[in-house]
Amino acid sequence: AAIARIGDVDSQFSHISIIHVDENGDKSVVEALIAEGATISDFKYTMTHSLARAVLFRHEDPALAAMAAHRIYERVRKSKASWGDHIFYDFSMEPEGYDTLFCAKLVKQAYDEASHGVVQLPTFPTTFRFADKDFLSRIGVTAAETFAPGDIELEPRFMAVAEWRDYRKTSQIRLQDLVMVKLFSWLESGGYRFYETPAIWLISVLGKLSGYLPGLIKTGLSRLVPTVPSNMRRETIAVITMLHKTAEPLLAELREMERQRTRETGRPLHPKEVFAHLDSVEERSNGRIGFLRRRR
Repeated sequence: AAIARIGDVDSQFSHISIIHVDENGDKSVVEALIAEGATISDFKYTMTHSLARAVLFRHEDPALAAMAAHRIYERVRKSKASWGDHIFYDFSMEPEGYDTLFCAKLVKQAYDEASHGVVQLPTFPTTFRFADKDFLSRIGVTAAETFAPGDIELEPRFMAVAEWRDYRKTSQIRLQDLVMVKLFSWLESGGYRFYETPAIWLISVLGKLSGYLPGLIKTGLSRLVPTVPSNMRRETIAVITMLHKTAEPLLAELREMERQRTRETGRPLHPKEVFAHLDSVEERSNGRIGFLRRRR
């Protein structure tokens, strides 16, 4: 939800990847994930791993699309063979340079190289002109504009050809998006910012140290400390933790309100009702909402 809402124009999408189909027809998902960097995932696993909505966008030139998928698949496959060639996640969101990759930049590289520079994504980039500069700095974003996952919807040579939804989960995704809209509004125009506590500092330090541990040990410690890559800054771990711990109680309240409303009327909460509730939370907060504090 945070990724979908962090730019100046809200999006419904927080991730983008490219599908590779081999000579046997087997499908893989080539993607860049925060914790793993560039990686190749099983298609069936991806489609059953907590997805609420997925849309397939297809380039109008099938030969170019196949070449783009093949080139990025081979680059990531070879990088997985040696730790020295590992492709880390790019927290800067800068669209130039391919040493590190965020999810959309992986797709950008695929089409850039397959087309020999002819296809440059995105046509209409996401900007950060109105985003909170303190929050962006702490999560590591240095770009003024970027290729965000939702930008693919505006690409004239890509067509949406299929969509899949899990209606058991879309209600929660909708509430998460609305919470994040309001939370970013408090950051951008409400005079709030995140303030660390000693507990958050400790979590972020342990999380940073865990980034250097082998994968199996990271998995074993995942209930105690965040699972993060070694190139993730301590400040980024801290602010993402505070974002999560601030948003979760608000989401829990809204989910209970929506369950009650659905039982009574058969209808979900209207966005105006969600924002009205969050506004009332802010009015009663005395300038303290989770880890957000109003600046004096």
